[in-house]
Amino acid sequence: MDDLRLLISLHSKRLNVDVEVAYENLMLFSTLVGIMENDGKLTGGNPYSTAKGLYQFVDGSVGPAINRLKRYIGDRPWMSSLYVSRDASTVGWEEQTLLLLGDLLGKRGSDRLMRPVMQYGNRESMRKAYLILHHTNPDSATNRRAEVVFNGTLNDDR
Repeated sequence: MDDLRLLISLHSKRLNVDVEVAYENLMLFSTLVGIMENDGKLTGGNPYSTAKGLYQFVDGSVGPAINRLKRYIGDRPWMSSLYVSRDASTVGWEEQTLLLLGDLLGKRGSDRLMRPVMQYGNRESMRKAYLILHHTNPDSATNRRAEVVFNGTLNDDR
């Protein structure tokens, strides 16, 4: 079993969600987060912060994300160099996606946000999980873009 399936399987069992449904929904969710954060590109960074890679992990969030992931799948060879470099763009799609999902699913209190994402694939649940668990303290432009990316609409309630 590959590491993504292992991670999703462990959390699916823990949250009593069908593993295949959860896998499909989390792959969609991670794709949308990647579009939101870096237009779906594996490399590149934000010139105004230390954010890098597909999901734009900032330097200070890489270590905690690795630690959360390790609790479920154990240590992997790529984790050591990433822990030192703190540059998510130096690893591939699978590793970056593991980092994202391991981080979000491992955060305290994330079950209430991630379970509906896993079980139902609800786009509004995905948007909320993204804004609360990954892109904390979003500005109005980020909120508008998230509305479009996750829901395909723009609710203009300014």
